[in-house]
Amino acid sequence: RTAHVVIEKLCHQYQGSPIKKPISNTIKSPYKVIDPKCSDTKEKQLKRIRSIKTRDKINYRRISRRENVLSETSTSNRPVSKNPRQSLTRGEKVLFSGFSNTTYEANVKKLGGTVVDSPDSCTVLVTDKVRRTIKFLCALAQGKPIVGPEWIVQSYRCKCFEDPMNHLILDVEAQLRFSFDLRQTINEAKKQALLTGYTVYATPSVKPPPDDIKSIIKSCGGKFLPKVPSKWPDQTIVISHPDDRALWKKLKVKGSTPPIVAVEFLLLGILQHRIDIQTHKIS
Repeated sequence: RTAHVVIEKLCHQYQGSPIKKPISNTIKSPYKVIDPKCSDTKEKQLKRIRSIKTRDKINYRRISRRENVLSETSTSNRPVSKNPRQSLTRGEKVLFSGFSNTTYEANVKKLGGTVVDSPDSCTVLVTDKVRRTIKFLCALAQGKPIVGPEWIVQSYRCKCFEDPMNHLILDVEAQLRFSFDLRQTINEAKKQALLTGYTVYATPSVKPPPDDIKSIIKSCGGKFLPKVPSKWPDQTIVISHPDDRALWKKLKVKGSTPPIVAVEFLLLGILQHRIDIQTHKIS
């Protein structure tokens, strides 16, 4: 009976107390534990992070490059090539003088250019040496680049027209003989035409003939007179030949006769971009 009373008292003493769970011997770590069974080790994770960064850099460069191309083409008048590997091309209008080559002409067309037959419509003239042809003189008088066939060869290799001013024809013998510098003449002709403000008349025996002289004079920025006027304009020059000496008296109009010069005044004057009446004056 005494034992029964003791047990009953103990049960009454601990009746409202919560049952405490046993304390675990393990401490929870604040760090994530890598499961050893996982196939992604730390080295593999680092490699994956590096590859993602590299991929992002490449994509960023591609996007930046694409934006630069778009910004350039939006402000440029040059047509864009259909082939993205090709550079932007400028449609050159090419004039040949002194020689012809079907391969060169075909390459010009493949590059997006055209072959023309007039100095007025060309943007560049191709020849193998300095030739004082009508085409050559008219193109030079207008300040247009004069290049050799190598310009077409190099442009075809690059798949776009290269700057013709970097491929000007080099004819040392001709430049020494005529005392001129091709690049300097082109640059000066671009600034101002040789015969600006001048009027020119040519007598019948002039070579090249007056019709060709007319084309050259217009390319030089001058005005051509087809016949003797009733009054000579200011700054008039007559280009003549000794065979037309009998006509010189008729050139005297109202007591005045303009200076009469040889055709070399025009031909050499275009090469040197220089007006020299006294040196070429016919007495």
